[in-house]
Amino acid sequence: MKDIIRALYNGTLAPADKSLMSNPAIKKKTDRSEEIEENLNTVINGEAKKLLEELVELQTDIVILAGENRFTDGFKMGVRVAFESLCDKERR
Repeated sequence: MKDIIRALYNGTLAPADKSLMSNPAIKKKTDRSEEIEENLNTVINGEAKKLLEELVELQTDIVILAGENRFTDGFKMGVRVAFESLCDKERR
């Protein structure tokens, strides 16, 4: 328990920095997504290219925000489960 508290304090515990590319399914989809984006960039130009870049950036932002929300919700749920289990032990 002390190790995780120290890691949080020192800033060495950073799940968001963990590479997702070790997951084969994520890597495959990321590679395909990059391939499609590159192909689109070669066939479009001007305003369409700007719109594509904006779309990709917005989708990235949405994924980051959704991941953050899921992490915080999961963390809160974990704390509630731990708290409830500790309260149950005190009742016995």
